Amino acid sequence: MEHTVTTLPTARQPGCPFDPPKELIDAREHGPISRLPFPDGHQGRLITGYDLVRSVLADPRFSSRRELMRHHPLADLGEIEVPPAPPGEFLLMDEPQHGRYRKPLVGRFTVRRMRLLTERVEQITAEHLDAMEKAGPTADLVTAFAKPIPSIVICEL
Repeated sequence: MEHTVTTLPTARQPGCPFDPPKELIDAREHGPISRLPFPDGHQGRLITGYDLVRSVLADPRFSSRRELMRHHPLADLGEIEVPPAPPGEFLLMDEPQHGRYRKPLVGRFTVRRMRLLTERVEQITAEHLDAMEKAGPTADLVTAFAKPIPSIVICEL
């Protein structure tokens, strides 16, 4: 009988933020594939086996395009129409479009180049943390931190 995970586990163990949730570890012990019911009633599969995950990620029959998402593991999307990724947001694109954006950039993100930027990234990060602290407790993490810092660093490459 195929193992079932009743909801997509997202809670991390205290003190181990990089370890998967206990439920995912349990699912993996049952085998590389478990059933996963979506909130809308649709039945999906949760893949926890390393080799199988790599196969799925490399298989062109699976997509990263968010506008193709018909079922979401955490919420019932109902009839919500999800727009395609905006131009340049290549993480949510499939090949060949993904490669068209990624290939010209890959040489700019070498380990050596990133090490040379360490001091500047730390400075940019400190400036944004200081600005968030100054703005008070209502600062928006994405707007004030998560979006501007990578954008500034990329522009400095």
